[in-house]
Amino acid sequence: MQKNTPNGNHDESQLSETLPAPTFMAGDRALDFLNSTVKSKDIVVELLANGDDLVAWLVQAQLLDHGDAAAIRASSLPGELDEVAAQARALREWFRNFVLAHMGHHLTDQALDLLKPLNCVLQRDQRYWAIVETCQPIAKERSRSGLELRSLRRHTRPNALILIVAQAMADLVCSKDFSMVKARNGRTPPLLFVDNRNR
Repeated sequence: MQKNTPNGNHDESQLSETLPAPTFMAGDRALDFLNSTVKSKDIVVELLANGDDLVAWLVQAQLLDHGDAAAIRASSLPGELDEVAAQARALREWFRNFVLAHMGHHLTDQALDLLKPLNCVLQRDQRYWAIVETCQPIAKERSRSGLELRSLRRHTRPNALILIVAQAMADLVCSKDFSMVKARNGRTPPLLFVDNRNR
């Protein structure tokens, strides 16, 4: 059973105890997201069956902090989080097909046209800039200010959850070598991961 909060919502830090625990072993959060259907006793189990599960998964994946999760829950209308979860599952299945079609090979410019659905999601984003403390120790060692300009997003509305997922997918496309993306056989859907063994 999922742990209920006083307002009737489930605790964002916990997925249902009846569900298998999510795994974060793919070497990339977007691939971990694609692996959010798991096999349990020969049955494929959906870890993102509703909005509560989606929020809990994002918190556990460290893509959403507890404060933002609480703000999103507080601002959501009845059924709104479940609708966002349905959109997230649809985006996941679309991106899974893209990854399966291109894994094991370097991405080329031709992939850009195929990524239009992802760009359409990313264009919904509203970001802002802020000066924050740097997480780069080298900057501090070189007597620099220890501050950096960072692009941030306010996670206060349920539709922000889709943007978090889309950004992780975009990061995979732009910063990871697709020739290192592999699928482990013997599972439906296949377990995807970044294979860095030969590096």
